[in-house]
Amino acid sequence: GRAPPRGASDQRRRVPRLSCLRGYRSRRPPVASRAHLEPPARPWDVVDRTPTGQTAAAAAPMPRAGANAVLSTTATFKLSLHPSAVADRNTSLQGARDLLDGMLMRHHDRLGGVLVSYDKPKLVNHADLRIVHMAGYVDVCVRAKVKVFTPKIGLKLVGRVNKIGVDHVGLLVHDVFNASLAATDLPRDFVHNPAEDVWESAEDGGAHRVGVGTECVFSVKKISEYDDVLHLIGSMAEEGTGALEFLGGDGGDG
Repeated sequence: GRAPPRGASDQRRRVPRLSCLRGYRSRRPPVASRAHLEPPARPWDVVDRTPTGQTAAAAAPMPRAGANAVLSTTATFKLSLHPSAVADRNTSLQGARDLLDGMLMRHHDRLGGVLVSYDKPKLVNHADLRIVHMAGYVDVCVRAKVKVFTPKIGLKLVGRVNKIGVDHVGLLVHDVFNASLAATDLPRDFVHNPAEDVWESAEDGGAHRVGVGTECVFSVKKISEYDDVLHLIGSMAEEGTGALEFLGGDGGDG
């Protein structure tokens, strides 16, 4: 017989063996772990999907964040579900809820902050679902009312002190988000009192003091993010900051 052309054996060895052939069984869970936000023009736009599949953003004025930088708005999420999770509307909605639950208390650039909660999720165009090419997932759009924690540099927030150190003060905002204030960012007249484990004013006999449990108004100096987890760096050196009780119980923007 004729000898095979030169290099033919090498070409045969380079042909990949497809795992989707002969007894391949998917090990993916029924609900995919991929989710991303539908990209609106602005995080606070209400995004709708038209029947033609095009995305249209209804231009809305920027709402002002409520008390302590919590913004209430509506957002549309594009979630990627496994085909087994989209058998009907109820199954799809449950799969969407599972993914949305995993997005809670994490920072999302599209939202402009941390997703605190969502309510009344609704499917958008469930009858027009398609499997994503070469991915095996189904994109499902869900619209929901959301609350987003949106701190900004320079904004005044209220936090409760949960740690006193010799060189810093630690706080929790909404009892969840960590904030820290370096000793250099405390009022100038503040000194550390190790006997009572507080920071207090040296000029008024300790009338203005900060200890564990004290509610304080501070100004956001820096916002750091690691692995979608937010950490705030604050300051109480500005006017209108300090222990809430000392300020008369009125503090924070919004």
